[in-house]
Amino acid sequence: MQRQGIPLPDSVQAILLQEGRFKRYKDHLELVLAQFYRVVKSIPSEVKDLFQPHIDQALVSFQPALSTLAWNSMNIGKTI
Repeated sequence: MQRQGIPLPDSVQAILLQEGRFKRYKDHLELVLAQFYRVVKSIPSEVKDLFQPHIDQALVSFQPALSTLAWNSMNIGKTI
């Protein structure tokens, strides 16, 4: 729409101005998750049961971002 010269609503323009910030949040979340899973995979199976409560708690902590993070999420900048 913007390339065709069609005027965009103010709300859309505000989102476009924040596009880079939202992409950084997404990239950061993906990096954190990749590192988390890499660390979990590196735990020897002999002691994994000892770490399981901590792994589960970390997954619970990640869940809101994995399921409800959206372009209009409030206070996202305060946690990253």
